[in-house]
Amino acid sequence: TANVTSMSAMFYNCYALQSVPLFNTAKVTDVSSAFFGCSELLSVPLFNTANVTTANNMFNSCSSLQSVPTFNTANVRHMVSMFSTCRSLRSIPAMNLSSNAVSSGSYTSTFTSCPSITRIAANPGPKYTFTVANLQLSATALNEIYTNLPSVSSQTITVTGNYGTSSDNPT
Repeated sequence: TANVTSMSAMFYNCYALQSVPLFNTAKVTDVSSAFFGCSELLSVPLFNTANVTTANNMFNSCSSLQSVPTFNTANVRHMVSMFSTCRSLRSIPAMNLSSNAVSSGSYTSTFTSCPSITRIAANPGPKYTFTVANLQLSATALNEIYTNLPSVSSQTITVTGNYGTSSDNPT
């Protein structure tokens, strides 16, 4: 895989896939839908994602995925539904979610239907409108998201449905 630039849909709907080996991903720029629908996938190694610009649906519907490593997402421009419907995913590590995103559409449904997420340590967080609604975020976890947001104007973060909203501090 040393010369591969696109891994788009590489393991698309490989329902029984539980893990993948580490392979050379240094030149990869597109991982969209790479693991889409891999409902038995439990873990993935720390791939070299330094050149990735598109990660739409990368782990969408990986309902057994419990964790992901701290991928280098500094060059990612699009992560629409990247973790959508990852029902067992507990946390998002300190990935950069804002440096090269091109619009609020970059984050559409990134964390939708991920009811087990208790922490999103992204730093910096998204610079455009996004939602973390209906997760399991405490006030501490919500405050961490707010603290890690870059300075922007006229953007919205939706946090409804998290039990921490009663005592978080969005200021």
